[in-house]
Amino acid sequence: IDNVPKFAPQGLALISNGISKCSAQQAIDSVFSPVFVQAIIDNSPKFNAIDLAMIANGISKCSVQQAIDTVFSRAFVQAIIDNVPKFEPQELAMIANGISKCSVQQAIDAVFSRSFVQAIIDNSPKFEPQHLAMIANGISKCSDQQAIDTVFSPAFVQAIIDNSPKFEPQGLAMISKDRKSTR
Repeated sequence: IDNVPKFAPQGLALISNGISKCSAQQAIDSVFSPVFVQAIIDNSPKFNAIDLAMIANGISKCSVQQAIDTVFSRAFVQAIIDNVPKFEPQELAMIANGISKCSVQQAIDAVFSRSFVQAIIDNSPKFEPQHLAMIANGISKCSDQQAIDTVFSPAFVQAIIDNSPKFEPQGLAMISKDRKSTR
């Protein structure tokens, strides 16, 4: 891990995403060491949309709250906002899921910016059931009621209805729980 600063930005993203597949929690937490997290922050402006989504996906598996909160620094959140037009549906869901693990309310609310929420609405017909559940889970952590109400637009709700037969029990539970928590 001492060589972390030497990784190219895309290398940091690939490692973050790769470790998310690991079943050893200690390994995941070890990868997201303070040095690795600082390298992510330092490279935030250099990440493209998929890099940001892979990092958000990876950090969502970490059990060290300080690492999660630090990754979602002002620079990383700004990089997300700057890349909103470039996100594919799966990447939007990965970002929403990742930020749901953050305990910094200001970061959560910043990610669910007007442009991010609009991208969710615009992509609603393209989301798979898992994506819808990840977004519902993420937006439930947002304190901006207008953002929550906007995400649960007619297009998003229709996507949930259209995908209902394809949902696995966990996805249905996430949407049911999260929709109730936004009332």
